Amino acid sequence: MLLGLWLPGAQAMEWEQLADTEQQVLQPYQQRWNDLSEVQQQRLQKGAARWQQMDDVERARQRKRFKQWQQLSPQQKKQISQRFQQFKQLPPEQQQRLRQRMQKFRELPRGQREELRQRFEQMSPEQREELRQRMQSQGDASSQQDETQGEHPQGGRMERRRNSAPMRRQR
Repeated sequence: MLLGLWLPGAQAMEWEQLADTEQQVLQPYQQRWNDLSEVQQQRLQKGAARWQQMDDVERARQRKRFKQWQQLSPQQKKQISQRFQQFKQLPPEQQQRLRQRMQKFRELPRGQREELRQRFEQMSPEQREELRQRMQSQGDASSQQDETQGEHPQGGRMERRRNSAPMRRQR
């Protein structure tokens, strides 16, 4: 009996030990709950807690996202998971820059977002990589610019820039 407490994969808790509200949310897992690892049970319990804190609008949004996820092919799911793992490996500053860019993209009018998606999809892999590199260098430049901002010795803000000449539009 005590052996099960320290063995790897020991169960966090039996189904009957879950609160009624957790059982309601986790009901699809009831039959196999006791076969899940402790880590899997804990993840599901955390998800159930988040679910219980959501309002109806957020729950509807999450149901829609889950349905979309279920409709993806195994290859698409694997690709998304890999990209997420790559994102999690990035430094926090770079993660924040990507979140900000994504937010700006989401704020664009739908037509403009679609146009940008189409243009990206029509690019060759080389062109896409070149775009990613340009965006990366822009992100690096903006973070360096943030680091170079400071106070002018006589008071007020000053800003050092690499190119102080105004940009001209090409026609």
